[in-house]
Amino acid sequence: MRKIPPGNILHVTHPWGGGISTYLEDLDGLFGDSLQFFVLTCCDGKLILKNGKGHDEMVLRYSLPKPVRITDFFYAEYADRLRMILKEFDINIVHVNSTVGHTFDIFNIPKLLEIPLIFTVHDFYHICPTFHMVDERGIYCKGCELGQEREGCLKNHPYIDHPNFDKETLNRWRSEFVRVKENVDQFIFPSFSAQEIFSSFFEIKADKCRVIYHGTHLDKRESPYRPKIRNTLRVGILGSMLRHKGEPLINVILKRIGDNNIQFYHFGDGNLRSRNLINYGPYDRSKILDILREHEIDVMLLLSTWPETFSYTLSESIAAGIPPIVTNMGALKERLEQEEIGWIVDYDNPERICRLLRFLRKNKNAIAARREWIKNAYLKSMGEMKSDYLEVYGSFLSRNGKLKQLWQKWKQKLFNR
Repeated sequence: MRKIPPGNILHVTHPWGGGISTYLEDLDGLFGDSLQFFVLTCCDGKLILKNGKGHDEMVLRYSLPKPVRITDFFYAEYADRLRMILKEFDINIVHVNSTVGHTFDIFNIPKLLEIPLIFTVHDFYHICPTFHMVDERGIYCKGCELGQEREGCLKNHPYIDHPNFDKETLNRWRSEFVRVKENVDQFIFPSFSAQEIFSSFFEIKADKCRVIYHGTHLDKRESPYRPKIRNTLRVGILGSMLRHKGEPLINVILKRIGDNNIQFYHFGDGNLRSRNLINYGPYDRSKILDILREHEIDVMLLLSTWPETFSYTLSESIAAGIPPIVTNMGALKERLEQEEIGWIVDYDNPERICRLLRFLRKNKNAIAARREWIKNAYLKSMGEMKSDYLEVYGSFLSRNGKLKQLWQKWKQKLFNR
C-alpha cells in the first residue's frame, strides 16, 4: 500500500507543451513518488485536473458556462470550481507556472483559503500577454512601456488574438496583476536576468524572489568531442523555430551567408529553407547528445529575439560540448557571460553573425579553444534542482501543523535517494 506523501501540490499551467511541460515532467520525476502532484489546465471552457504530469491520469473534468477570454480577469464560476478543487483535494501548496487560460482568481482564492502560493516566472506574460515582448513583426519591444504602447501590435498579435485588446486593456491587465501579485508567497525565476526584468517592472520585493536554474538529465561527455578537421563548418540550429526563437533572423542569415562550405542542420520543428540547410526534424531529448555528435556539429546557433528566461537548448549544447552562438539578451547572454564558452552576438545585426560564421570556418582553432573551456562549464544537476525545491516546498509544508512531523520524516528519505 502506497504511503500518503506529506503534501498535495497543485501545479497550474497550460496544455500546450514546450519548456514548462519539460519543467513539470522533471519535477514530477524528482518528486512524483514522494509528493502528490496535481496539474490543472483550463482551455476551451474546460477545467481539467490530472494526477501528475508523468502519470497523466484524469482526475476531474469540468465545463465552464463559457470559455475564459483573455479579458476575463475574474470569473465567478472559475473561482467557485477552483475553490472546490483546493478543498476537495486538500491542496497544501499552489504552484503557478502559467496563467494562460486561467483568470487572476488563481492568485486570490488560495490566499482566501490560507494556502501558500508559489509562482515560477517562465515568461513575461503578465508584463504583456504576447509572452515574449516580441511584437507582431518579430521585433523585441522591451515591455511596451506606459505611453509607448502600439495599438496595431496589441490588436493584431497572434498570441493575443483579441481584436478589442487595446492600450487601455493592457494597462488594466498590468494593474490587476500588481494587485494580485501581493498574494504570491514565493517568486521563482529560472535566471537572474528574468528576475531583473520582471521584478523591476512590477517592483517585486527581493525577499520574495529566488533564482533556481533548471536542472538537466544530460551528463557532459567525458570523452573529448573533436569533429573531423575539414574545410566546411557545420552549424547546428536547435529547437522549434518561431518568430521569438529567431526564425526570421536565421532565414536572413541563410540567404546572406554566401558560402557553400557553411552547412546548417536544424534539429526541431520550423519552416527554415535553404540549399545549405538540412532539416532533421523533431528529436528525442534523451538522445540529443548522440544526434549532435553523429552529425559532427561544430557550433550551435541559438538566436532568440526575446530575453529567454532559461533555455534548455543551451544546456543541450553545453552538455554536447558544442560552443554556442547566442543573442545578447536574457538568460542566453547571462549564462555565456559567466564562462567564455561561446560567442554573444547582436540579434539585429545579421551581417555580423554571417561574418562570424565565415571567420569560424577558416579559424577552427577558435572553436577548439571554446570546446576546451566548455568542458568545465556549469550545468545544474537534477540532484541540485531537487535539493533547491525540497527547500522551497519544505519551507511551506513544515508550517502546516498537521504535516510538520510527517514532512520531516519524508525529507530525510528524499535526501537519501
